[in-house]
Amino acid sequence: MGKFNILCVMRIKNEERWIDSCLKEASKVCDRILIIDDGSTDRTPEICRSFPKVKYRYYQRKVDELRDRRELLQWALENKADWILNLDGDEVLEEGAADRIRGEISRLDPRDPVYTYFQLHILYMWNNPELYRCENSIYGNFWISRLFTTWGQDKGRLIIGATGHGHNLHANGVPVNLRGKGRKIDVRIKHYGYMDFELRQKKYDFYQKHDPQAAAAGYYDHLTSEEGMLLARWTARTKGRFCPGLFIKPVGYYQFARPEVAELVPAQAIKILDVGCGHGNLGAFLKSQNQRREVFGIELDQMAAAAANNRLDKVLVGNIEKMRLDFPVGYFDCIILSDVLQHLLSPWDSLLYIKKFLSPKGCLILSVPNVKNFKVINHLINNGNWSYQDSGILERGHLRFFTVRNLQEMLVSVNMTPDLITGVPDPEVPDLPSHVETNKMVLKDLSLVEINELRTIRILARAKPCIPLAKSRGLVSIVIPVCNQLELTKLCLESIEYYTSEDYEIILVDNGSGEETAGYLKNLENKRLIRNDSNLGFAMACNQGMAAARGKYICLLNNDTIVSRGWLSHLARHLEENPAALAVGPVSNHAPDHQLAPVELQNIHDIETIAHHIRINNWLKSTQVGFLSGFCLLLKAKAKKIIGGFDTRFWPGNFEDDDYCLRIKLAGFELLIARDVFVAHFGRQTFDGEKVDYNEAMSSNWRRFREKWGLPENFNPVQRRTLADQLKGRYKKKQLFFPLCQEDDKK
Repeated sequence: MGKFNILCVMRIKNEERWIDSCLKEASKVCDRILIIDDGSTDRTPEICRSFPKVKYRYYQRKVDELRDRRELLQWALENKADWILNLDGDEVLEEGAADRIRGEISRLDPRDPVYTYFQLHILYMWNNPELYRCENSIYGNFWISRLFTTWGQDKGRLIIGATGHGHNLHANGVPVNLRGKGRKIDVRIKHYGYMDFELRQKKYDFYQKHDPQAAAAGYYDHLTSEEGMLLARWTARTKGRFCPGLFIKPVGYYQFARPEVAELVPAQAIKILDVGCGHGNLGAFLKSQNQRREVFGIELDQMAAAAANNRLDKVLVGNIEKMRLDFPVGYFDCIILSDVLQHLLSPWDSLLYIKKFLSPKGCLILSVPNVKNFKVINHLINNGNWSYQDSGILERGHLRFFTVRNLQEMLVSVNMTPDLITGVPDPEVPDLPSHVETNKMVLKDLSLVEINELRTIRILARAKPCIPLAKSRGLVSIVIPVCNQLELTKLCLESIEYYTSEDYEIILVDNGSGEETAGYLKNLENKRLIRNDSNLGFAMACNQGMAAARGKYICLLNNDTIVSRGWLSHLARHLEENPAALAVGPVSNHAPDHQLAPVELQNIHDIETIAHHIRINNWLKSTQVGFLSGFCLLLKAKAKKIIGGFDTRFWPGNFEDDDYCLRIKLAGFELLIARDVFVAHFGRQTFDGEKVDYNEAMSSNWRRFREKWGLPENFNPVQRRTLADQLKGRYKKKQLFFPLCQEDDKK
């Protein structure tokens, strides 16, 4: 755990009754305690000075909480506080607060903590030091921001603000200009300041006098009101682990071997972690398959864990949501969470934490009940309620419920790609037709996938971590033909600069743009520019760029595209891992059907979110196809020698990419679609901008394509996907070659 300090700041006066208990617990949490005393006349100063962690300032001056809180903040900053805890002298942290607070902080990255302040649970002790209010009121559900960090803050500008009433009598617990967001943490503070009726009445009278406006509005009525009051007795939470009664299970619950889960464990997995291992029956079976296997278990129930100790290499007892594991990062080949996630308050956070211990080529195996089960839905619709049970899908101890889609989305949210999702059939749900009617429920046009999910009682998933790919091993030449469309060109170039970490060069081929676009391109730094006086067409522009390219790979990219994170490394990875492939393209919102992503792109701000989901859900997946669209095409550089360039007869554009891909296939090479790469494409922008008849160009070039390849006039364009198979063996490689232009690039 990284080292950090916590400073406590307190503003007190005449707190001899509770200050000793307050400082004892605060000393367990904090490295230093800074106190401003506003003129105590009892033993408070003596008690405070007896604590070695206390630094003490004593004043006798007019009450001004805002002034004091601001002084305490500056004092804490002078002492180089990492975290600052704000307490009153009549507040006592519960035992064990130190572990919980430091545990929460230790999970944060000091460079980017995300959460910069925590809300703590204040319990108002009432009329008795062992009783606290628990009704649904300001007293029973009071969480307040009391703990904040200076990490990532402009410390010189932090300022405590007044609460907006009572002038300077009340101040906020954290700076008003603190950057970041807050969250609740399960830490309780016993507040004794309102415990005695006489003290509450005294405070009420004080505020009536010093804050009459808020008092007249009833703001302080809660001090003397006990309307609707409910009291509960305080019980200290032990440091040891405990299991609420709701989760106590019969012995048989922990003894399932789960063969359907074991089937998903790869044979090569040696180091395995079974979270929720029960008596260790599953782990014992996995060890029996391979004596080299090392199986660790984590189990909440202490008695079940004791039984598992006899079967597994090591068993840890505890709640996975609260544990801090000492395993090295990437230690396990396989991590199993079988019927665990539904019991967790935050399964998302638990997956995020547990995946750090998974090796890059490891897998995560999950099993969860399927709430989209026909029996469950039918009962809900026709009977109007969930029927909670001692076991099963609607077990009383389940806190979360899942469908296949929910499980997929949760995995994607933590950068895990599901490579297998299956299910255990429910023996109580019969085969279902595509149309089902049961009393009040009607299900229509059900697909086979939907029927299978309705018949599933338990969802099984296997997922792999999406570790960001390393940079490609060579220069990539990105060739971008441009004919005006300046704003789109800027968006394209900006996205490349922002989302491309590989070594690359950009070759811009200006196809006769006007003065504004031409001037912009000419003034760009670190870009190679080829300038044509007129529009020579898309094919010629690509050929000029390819001729000038120096990279190991060549990317032909339209200027009306926007790329996304990891686009180039993933495209290059597919070519590296497929020796027979010569070209690869992404999926997009504007592309032929086989490259079309099923998304609705409302605005450019959605692009990265869409790309992320596609990237993670289809991690390193590719498909062999018959042709690719030329809006984004990554080629191996050797394509220049084997195929050459685009055939320039296809002017101004359309079918030059089909022709090029056909020649690649006829030369014996493959074409791939990278299913994990999304590139946004506006489409037809140059045609529209230059007032070129798109349909006429499409028709003319389709005729040229048919004539070149000897296809009949009634040839169906859809058949070009398999055209390479039809024409196989008819052409020699030299007949498939089209020479690149030899002009020098103009810079």
